[in-house]
Amino acid sequence: MKLELARESGILIFFLTTKVPTAVKDYEGTKKSIDEALEKFSLDYIDLLLIHSPQPWVEVNRTPDRHFKGNLENWRAMEEAVKAGKVRAIGVSNFLKEDLDNIIDTGTIKPAVNQIEVNIGNTPLTLMKCCQEQGIIVEAYSPLAHGRALTNLKIKKYADKYHVSPAQLMLKYDCQ
Repeated sequence: MKLELARESGILIFFLTTKVPTAVKDYEGTKKSIDEALEKFSLDYIDLLLIHSPQPWVEVNRTPDRHFKGNLENWRAMEEAVKAGKVRAIGVSNFLKEDLDNIIDTGTIKPAVNQIEVNIGNTPLTLMKCCQEQGIIVEAYSPLAHGRALTNLKIKKYADKYHVSPAQLMLKYDCQ
């Protein structure tokens, strides 16, 4: 409905979210990635900038190193980008409580968002509650469990019971 109204009025609204690459865990690299994103998208500012992951992808679940120092360097550069008007809001993605605490205890701007995987097969209630208590918005990704749950027989059974598709059932679950 909103998109239709926007089209009728001739106004098209974009909200750009982008991320600092997972391999970037330093101040200068973060500043460079922000400037590159602004140039790539030909924009004056980014609406929401996230640290993509507390660990580089090559290390996720392979090492206990949470890169606290590197994430603080990312955050420092991101806070400066907010103050310079290059970024409107900053947040994180895939951060656990200890990762959030590292940023909250040291930074001057609290993360606006923690983008985490939330779906019918993965509902991290403790982390979601932690975010809520800190006033951090939980933005769910992969609400359909990367498509894996679409063929789950138990989900299909409940979807049939309520006369909806498995995807509709899973999205309703996420919304609730």
